[in-house]
Amino acid sequence: MSTVVETTAAEELQRRNRELAALNAISLATSRSLNLEEMLDFSVATILEIVGGEAGGVLLVEAPARRLSVWGQRGLSPELAERLAALTLDGDYWPPAALLDVANLWRIGEAVQEAAREAGLAACTILPLWWRDVALGVLLVGGQEALGRWSIEFLMTVSDQLSLAVRNAQLYREVQRELAERQRAEEEARRRNAELAALNAIAAAASSSLNLQEVLERALDKVLAVAGVDTDAIYLLDQHAEKLVLTAYRGVPKEIADRVRTLPVRTSLAGQAVQSGEPVVVGDITTDPRLRTTLLNREVIRSFAAIPIKSGEKVQGVLHVASRQYHPFSAEEVQFYTAIASEIGVAMENARLYKAASEAKRELENITDSIADGLYTTDKERRITSFNPVAEMLTGWRAEEVLGRFCGDILRVEDEEGRSLCGSEDRCSIYWTLQHGYHHLSWGEKRFIVTKSGTRIPIAKTASPLLDEAGQVVGAVAAFWDASRETKLQQLDKFLSMVSHELLTPLTNIKTAAQLSLRRFDTLDKGTQQELWDCISQQCNSLIGFVEKTLRISYLKTGRLAVERQPFACLPLLEKAVSLYRIGAPGCRFEVWAQGSPWAIGDEAQTAVVLNAILENAVKYSPGGGTIRLEVAEDEAGVLLSIADQGQGISPQDLDHVTEEFYRGQTSSANGYGLGLYLTKMLVEAQGGRIWLESELGKGTQVHFTLPKA
Repeated sequence: MSTVVETTAAEELQRRNRELAALNAISLATSRSLNLEEMLDFSVATILEIVGGEAGGVLLVEAPARRLSVWGQRGLSPELAERLAALTLDGDYWPPAALLDVANLWRIGEAVQEAAREAGLAACTILPLWWRDVALGVLLVGGQEALGRWSIEFLMTVSDQLSLAVRNAQLYREVQRELAERQRAEEEARRRNAELAALNAIAAAASSSLNLQEVLERALDKVLAVAGVDTDAIYLLDQHAEKLVLTAYRGVPKEIADRVRTLPVRTSLAGQAVQSGEPVVVGDITTDPRLRTTLLNREVIRSFAAIPIKSGEKVQGVLHVASRQYHPFSAEEVQFYTAIASEIGVAMENARLYKAASEAKRELENITDSIADGLYTTDKERRITSFNPVAEMLTGWRAEEVLGRFCGDILRVEDEEGRSLCGSEDRCSIYWTLQHGYHHLSWGEKRFIVTKSGTRIPIAKTASPLLDEAGQVVGAVAAFWDASRETKLQQLDKFLSMVSHELLTPLTNIKTAAQLSLRRFDTLDKGTQQELWDCISQQCNSLIGFVEKTLRISYLKTGRLAVERQPFACLPLLEKAVSLYRIGAPGCRFEVWAQGSPWAIGDEAQTAVVLNAILENAVKYSPGGGTIRLEVAEDEAGVLLSIADQGQGISPQDLDHVTEEFYRGQTSSANGYGLGLYLTKMLVEAQGGRIWLESELGKGTQVHFTLPKA
């Protein structure tokens, strides 16, 4: 009996020793490694060896997938492992809470036990694994025979230790995953920062440099430095030839680049990017059916992307990036390249605008340099911004000496008595133009400039405003010339030519009527005699009018006609002008309309001449009569006077020329010298106003002119 007891005690001691050894081994394994797979493989193998199990494994709950995952499996058939992994944790096995509790594990254990028995494991032991009431999974031990009490007690002890090891390994795995995610986020942030830095550098180059080739070269360097590609290139579009031209490249041997200097737009993949306006990406050049033939052999590139370079909505070229190794371009990479292409498009647009501005500037300089008059421009503060060669010759100042300086310090304009006119509100052409925003002529008074050497030169001068796109005055342009250059002989020759041309017809008519009257006066009835005298009187009046207009023009040009600047009422002047025609033009009906009682600043007598000339034309070119309407109104800009008739009108080809000296319309049927509107233009502009016409054939003409308001 004692021998049996001793034997039983020895066996129990031996079992306890194995159990302790197994616990130590499992404890050592779980503490030595936080690798979940390695730890569970060793633990399951050790447990099966200690308890004599035939098969087993650990089934862990995978919450995101709502499945069980099988770890450390030993002796489980592939079919059983697959079935266990496919077990859906729905219904009774998955409560509304995010985590399973221990009670849920018992229900899962029942499903696992059922699957194991169906797979041929007659006896199965399922032990829950949990940590702080959170279900982690179950430990499965199976075989053909059931485990003894001490084996189950051992498994219960091991399951606590195993649960802690599993949770530690899971936490370690989560930490590693978070660290990896953080590392990927940091790498992504570094990549994005590098891309942003590259974009900023390219944008800075595009905005600071107008050298397009320099910007393109810098952009390619930045792409290679940041992106994971081996080569890049920029092709610009030649629209006329329908081809892409290689403009800059990196990472390609010259002999290869020479083979692809041009690409056809219609058949190349880069051309597809041009035609569609969208990126074209090829992940593998060796398998893409669009590249059955290629100019680049496979050793040069394997993957590439063609990104359209746009200026506005118009494609100007292609950014070509490529890799020698297989490189599937991500959407983020394509977006980055598109941003670079956009900056290149901005640089191209800046370069185009700069080129256009430079060409316009050169053209303007050529025009101003070829003008025979002195010409200069100023800003709103009357600082000189340009000064042509004739202005240099007349004043003695060089352009580089005067640019940026106040114009009154350079062109010291004086009147005949030596009084300065610079800055005078009503006598300085530049000041007047900048203040009022319209053309100013200096006819009507003698003006002089004092040159750099102190010499006084008589000049004539005109100024006009410079307007921006919104119509706002941003400066002024002035032209001046030496008034003494027109000699008396030239003036006399021009006058004689004009007189011989314009006086021949009326003098011939007077001579014919006078001769007929003298030779046959007694035989003519009184009606015919009156017609002859009326003819002579009419032709004489025509000559007198011609001479008066000619003299006024001459006086204005030579400065002998002083134009006063005094306030006067406009409405009485209109009424007086109309009264002279109400009787003489019975076929016309005259209307006068005024908005308030406008007063203007100017020469009342010369304004009456202007009205008379316009009314004379209105009556003359309204053979069918009709209404002639005179209007006067004022606003912040000045006083506006308008005369509208319902006559024959003026053709579009004549409208821009009717205010020129001696110009008569191609379609005009009435007699005249072509001086009336020319004189009115000179008189209006001499008073600081402007004049313009609106007309339509068969419907009449409107003549508008402005004067400064009082």
